[in-house]
Parts: sequence; structure tokens; C-alpha cells
Amino acid sequence: MGKNGDQAQRLFASPADVFIIQHWREIDESVVALAQLLASARAYQTNQPVWYGTIDGKDSRRIYEAYSDCFSISPKRRKTKK
Repeated sequence: MGKNGDQAQRLFASPADVFIIQHWREIDESVVALAQLLASARAYQTNQPVWYGTIDGKDSRRIYEAYSDCFSISPKRRKTKK
């Protein structure tokens, strides 16, 4: 959840109505509970509906495979041949 453990709080503090937490591995149930709590608090504060969701490793892989042509390899992740 980030270097300082405040990534979810910073996410829900951003100006948006839809919040997605994505990770390439399993997302712990405590993260989902925190997202629910933060979404409820934001909805109460703003008096606006707030939507949130999670995309775990299995779903990330399915999205990547279904839309692989939409993803590009960044220079940092590109493997170099020796």
C-alpha cells in the first residue's frame, strides 16, 4: 500500500467519483475493507455517490491478455538482449 502505507487514503482524497485498486497479485481482504470505509466516508463528506472496485492478479492477467495490443512495454521493463 505504498512506501508510507497511505496510498489508499491518497487515492480517495483525489478528485474522482470512481476509484480502482489494481495489483498484479492477490488483494488482501483488509485492503477491500479499507476501500469500503474510505468510499463511505468520501460519499458522506461530498454527499455524492462513490464507486470503487479492485482488480487482482487474476483479473489483471485476463485484461492484459484480452487487450494486449493496448499495452506497451516501457523502456525500464523492456528486456535487453545480450
